Amino acid sequence: SDYGLVAVFAAIFNITNTTTMFGLRAVVLRAFTVEDKQAHADYLASNFAIVVSLTIVAVCLCALGRAPLYSITNLPLLWALVAVISGSAMTVFQIFLTVLQARRQAVLYAIFQNSITMANIGISLLLVVGLKAGWQGRVVGAAVAALMGAGYCLIRLYRGGGLGRVRRVYVAD
Repeated sequence: SDYGLVAVFAAIFNITNTTTMFGLRAVVLRAFTVEDKQAHADYLASNFAIVVSLTIVAVCLCALGRAPLYSITNLPLLWALVAVISGSAMTVFQIFLTVLQARRQAVLYAIFQNSITMANIGISLLLVVGLKAGWQGRVVGAAVAALMGAGYCLIRLYRGGGLGRVRRVYVAD
């Protein structure tokens, strides 16, 4: 039963991540090969606006469909919402990794990729084994790692001038 709830959480997390990431990686890579630095920052801000918009839609769909979602999955609404939000946070993190790839910063890419994996494992082990938090500890580990990774990446981009303004033309692109 607990394993099933972790699996459902992971499925919602990954579906959200895949849906919000769909096509954005290619757009970011293309932008970094043909545009200037300000355009890069505006593309990123516009991509993050898309992620936020899709996340809001997914949260609303979960809330509206909470009864059938629960009857099918047995995952409480709160945990489904955590899966959606943290799945979107992982998208933000992956966009940042794409930026590092476009900038040919392989060492930083590897450090960030391995750091989020270690955070996920470490937090999950602490909660599940150390604090006996059960399945909730495992999903909190995944969620917190994704949220921490996204938060750190956004702060790093903002401080480095890598986040510009949302441009309607880039959102449409």
